Amino acid sequence: MDFDRDSPDPARVFRTMSGLIDSFQQLDRSLAGAVDVSIEPVLMLEDIETGSLKVWLRQILQSTDDQALKSGEWKKVVGNYLVEAKYIFLRFLEDKDKISSQEDMLRLQREITAAAEKTDVRWIPAYNPIPMPKLLEGIEGVNDALAYLGEKDKATFMSNDGDTNFNLNLQFSISEMEELLTSEVITNESPMILRVKKPDYLGESRWEFVFEHSIEAKILDAAWLLRFQNRGEDVRPGDALRVMVRTEVRYGYSHEVIGTRYSILKVIEVIRGSTPSQHNLIP
Repeated sequence: MDFDRDSPDPARVFRTMSGLIDSFQQLDRSLAGAVDVSIEPVLMLEDIETGSLKVWLRQILQSTDDQALKSGEWKKVVGNYLVEAKYIFLRFLEDKDKISSQEDMLRLQREITAAAEKTDVRWIPAYNPIPMPKLLEGIEGVNDALAYLGEKDKATFMSNDGDTNFNLNLQFSISEMEELLTSEVITNESPMILRVKKPDYLGESRWEFVFEHSIEAKILDAAWLLRFQNRGEDVRPGDALRVMVRTEVRYGYSHEVIGTRYSILKVIEVIRGSTPSQHNLIP
């Protein structure tokens, strides 16, 4: 990463580097899943160089089901594929100010799937396209990390296969892309119990909840939200909300799930988290 020296906000360089590493770790999991879902890539820190900030990473591949993969140097082959797929991903983004067509995303998906098929490491040659939401999350993660950099800063992805620059000019909105890729929306309203993971105290963004997995939801119950912000409703770590939720599932043109959005229409009650009682070990 080359950065503008004698510039304010020096922490931006480290925030960007950290964000890119996290984003690529998530992206690698999705890319590896196109070959086999049992493969788990693990990034290891190899070295850090100063001057321009340069971080070298080494990758270890693990598999929980070696029987699905051919014997031999499958780790080397898949490792090479992961590097190639990241170049495909970055070259797709490098000259764009905006992603404006569904066909662009489908072409990226097809190119990565073709690279996965070339590995030929599976006994049964079934290579799955990366789910479109994972590709969108990958683009969003990289773009969010690069947003910290200024006009005179520069970020580059380097490997033995060559270098390619990150695009600092891409304007990307995951909600706009979901709209572009959506052919049908199915809406459902139902009561749910959601455990609170991260409240929104300002009322300007979504709350984070746990329901089987982590989800985000906007609270549309204005009266309850006003009471909460005025401390008339007490929500603490470990509490849950009994709520009426509107769920919107967006499907793509190949009938795959593009994204799911949650909106809380009404907060019915706050359910207090249980505190484990302490018992004397010695009678």
